[in-house]
Amino acid sequence: MFRHVASILNELRGVKNVIIARHGLEQMTAGVSPATEDSKNREPTRDGRMDSPAPVDVPSTAAGDSAPAAPWRRFLKRAEDLIIGFTLLVIFAPVMAVIALAIKFDSAGPVIYRQRRHAQFGRPFWLYKFRSMYVDADETRHRVAARDWINSDKSMGGSRRQHKLADDDRITRVGRWIRNSHRDELPQLWNVLCGHMSVVGPRPPLPYEYVEYAQSHHQRLLGKPGITGLWQVSGHHRLTFKEMVDLDIRYIAEWSFWMDLRIMARTIPLLLFGRRA
Repeated sequence: MFRHVASILNELRGVKNVIIARHGLEQMTAGVSPATEDSKNREPTRDGRMDSPAPVDVPSTAAGDSAPAAPWRRFLKRAEDLIIGFTLLVIFAPVMAVIALAIKFDSAGPVIYRQRRHAQFGRPFWLYKFRSMYVDADETRHRVAARDWINSDKSMGGSRRQHKLADDDRITRVGRWIRNSHRDELPQLWNVLCGHMSVVGPRPPLPYEYVEYAQSHHQRLLGKPGITGLWQVSGHHRLTFKEMVDLDIRYIAEWSFWMDLRIMARTIPLLLFGRRA
């Protein structure tokens, strides 16, 4: 009865959930081979679809056990995101309107930029930002710099300087201003309200960053990604990739409502006055 289970499962590429009865489970799974690393880390196609959006296999760690997985913790985190996210959206609505007008008059192209990222457990989603670059800007240098940062002991700032991204000519005049103050991230409040992101959490990686991850790096994907986080307020461009991963894992392990409040308190001056946290 179950001789062709493996071949059937391989054909169900568009199915998100498969329910299997417990009886005969060992017999059914005997012929199923595990997914390869390549199939887990494919980049999106031209129309934005991911070839294989299956969650990654994250190793079991103390960080995973301490993440806000209990029902009351998940409820508290989600309530925090909805209340704070909506409040911030109302507060910054006038600022966002001014930024939108400035972008529209500064350069040709859409006001909002949609970018593919990886969320909790590696799931792909669309992240929204204010457009800060010229349309059709070449991302080759950023790809090379990201690969160099992930696979070396250089700080992000050092890698960006080496690959000539410190004075990036792809960035518009308005884009430079909103990037320096991180106001280009404000549309991600919509991602928070939709449940794709949290106000506070690890930075969501780009597809070409995600494919460079070692297995241990996936531990930072145990938590829902955030607009701001412990890494952003603890050094940001001065830190190495390993230091960022360690801070993200620490945040997931030690998460509390009060920690989120402290991180947000250190982020507010950056948004209001353009200072580095």
